[in-house]
Amino acid sequence: MTKSSQDARLEAAFIATTYQVFSEDSIFALRIGRLDPGFDAFVATRGGGPWGIVTAANPAAKRCAEADNASALQALLAHVDTLGTLFLHTRHHADDGDWPDEEGVLLLNTEKEEICGLAREFGQCACVVGGIGRPPLLVWINAS
Repeated sequence: MTKSSQDARLEAAFIATTYQVFSEDSIFALRIGRLDPGFDAFVATRGGGPWGIVTAANPAAKRCAEADNASALQALLAHVDTLGTLFLHTRHHADDGDWPDEEGVLLLNTEKEEICGLAREFGQCACVVGGIGRPPLLVWINAS
């Protein structure tokens, strides 16, 4: 398999995923490229700034043991706690069920560069960013 076909398969997998966001009283189901007016309204009540989703699970898109992913999630949560940024828990569910659910965080009022830096720090291939009136966007993370 060529690198480009691997990238295409990985991109298709990210797109074929529901990014569940857990607020105090709602669960939002975000999809790459699809606006969610209800989520936009929620974000508007929390400062209205840009947001992003990051996980620490399965770095470099390599499947890890459940215990390793749980430990990575705890490290991500500890790091996010130090930022003083409003965040919500997320679960990322692949449509085809061939990949285990991944847990992560959605950081509110956080710029794309900070989201991408956090994803890079936790060894991720990509992250999801968005803002009011903009559909969630998949952003690739360069290893360097």
